[in-house]
Amino acid sequence: LPKEIVDIWIKNSDFLKPFKLLPALASCSLHEEQINEAIRYLEYCVNRLKSEDQAINNNLLILYLKYRPEELLEYVKVRKDQREIFFDELMIARLCTERSNKFLNEACVYLYTRMKWYEEAVELALNVNVDLAREVANSVQTDFNEIYSDELKKVLWLRIARHVIEKENDVNKAMQFLQELTETIAIEDVLPYFPEFVTIDQFKDAIRTSLAAYTDKINSLKENIDQAAKSAQLIRKEIQSIRQKSCVVNTNDSCAKCKFRLMTRKFYVFPCNHKFHSDCLYQTSLPYLIPSKQKRIDELQKLLHDIQTVPVISGVSGALSHFAKTKSNQQQIYSNEEILLLKSELDDLLANECPWCGEKILRSIDEPFIDPLDYESVYASWL
Repeated sequence: LPKEIVDIWIKNSDFLKPFKLLPALASCSLHEEQINEAIRYLEYCVNRLKSEDQAINNNLLILYLKYRPEELLEYVKVRKDQREIFFDELMIARLCTERSNKFLNEACVYLYTRMKWYEEAVELALNVNVDLAREVANSVQTDFNEIYSDELKKVLWLRIARHVIEKENDVNKAMQFLQELTETIAIEDVLPYFPEFVTIDQFKDAIRTSLAAYTDKINSLKENIDQAAKSAQLIRKEIQSIRQKSCVVNTNDSCAKCKFRLMTRKFYVFPCNHKFHSDCLYQTSLPYLIPSKQKRIDELQKLLHDIQTVPVISGVSGALSHFAKTKSNQQQIYSNEEILLLKSELDDLLANECPWCGEKILRSIDEPFIDPLDYESVYASWL
């Protein structure tokens, strides 16, 4: 691959497609001069032409890997934080591990980190230097799962600390790690890795720091428990006050839906002062009920009707009279307590909130007034 040929390719780059020249580059001999010319042309494509062709970038990296490993490291290092890359990082990482040397190992660490293989990256980085392993541990991202990221960071830093203690026999350096990473690892996490001859004096500061941290956590937990107890007490008082709440219903009050007198049949009253007949409430709430709740309400209403009882209003809802006496063998199947439970369940399903000003109506604010399937027929009826 003569230098003149590469010069012509570069000069006529506007008319040539670099990927079609790859077979010619691949067929060049192992002579150093030809390899340098092949690298020169591929570098021109990547750096000057900004080629995004994966084959071009892969071929350049393979040549770097074989003949200029330090430039492969520089290439990968520059692109370690780029969101989009144009080479096969998995293939290049595999080739780096096969040819293993200082530059390729470091390049492989950056590739592993890009692929989020953090544990493998730290393990390999420790064969290069501890600072590189620390760089990997600090690069763990928290965008996918914060809890998992914290646990992963702890695993990585423990691996680094263990290496420093066991391989480098540097207790002071390990203690320095502890001081820098008090939020990630504690003295008790690394104690099993220290040799038996280490004196307690070397751990004094770390132990004091750990005890102070535990004291702060205990005090914080006590405050949270006290706050939770106060909140629970307030909730109990609020529930008690709601149970004792009452409202006045006049004989001339009407149903909010049908406008007929409220007293004519069973009804519900809400804290917002909206009043509905029980059947009107069901019709009003129906569009906002899921099928399973609709089915259960129908079952409860039929069951209570068969027992021939009057629906009870408890709290914000109820009926005008108390339970009727059981008159048949069928009615005697249910005790008053069971009937109360059935009515309470019906109240929870049907009257847990006002259908006109509760959360259900607020959640439906973005729903169209007219069903898209019925739009044409409704529009035609207006003409």
